[in-house]
Amino acid sequence: MNEVYPSFLMEDTFLRTFMMPATSSMGDISNNTTSYNNKLYGSEEGFLKGNMMRNEYMPYKNMTYIEPFITNEREKELFEIQKYAFAAHDLNLYLDVNPGDKDLINLFNKYNEKASKLTANYERKYGALNLSDSNGLNKTPWSWIDNPWPWNM
Repeated sequence: MNEVYPSFLMEDTFLRTFMMPATSSMGDISNNTTSYNNKLYGSEEGFLKGNMMRNEYMPYKNMTYIEPFITNEREKELFEIQKYAFAAHDLNLYLDVNPGDKDLINLFNKYNEKASKLTANYERKYGALNLSDSNGLNKTPWSWIDNPWPWNM
């Protein structure tokens, strides 16, 4: 799908930097179930769109997301953490107002568990991701700030 973007609008300049037409079929934990396949995106597509709920996603103007360009194993692992943590967080927001949805509670638990396992594995290899991890400061106090920042690469 080809898109035509205005070249002079400031709000569009930012979005064109990060968003462009994309198509993808993405699978994950939620695709193994039937009760919410029509209600939710998979974790990757939901993360890229910024919303797990199919009926709530509204693209800005005629733009959509792009898939990230992952260049190494560390970036791949970090992306996996981000998509599962986002899915768990977004479902948590939904469950705040729909606490009786047992299917989505189970899915939230699966996403949360997957994100926790991936985070623990990542931190064993590369160091702490955030300071809320009780081991992060005990093992390498404040060393998380020594890693290269995205704009330094």
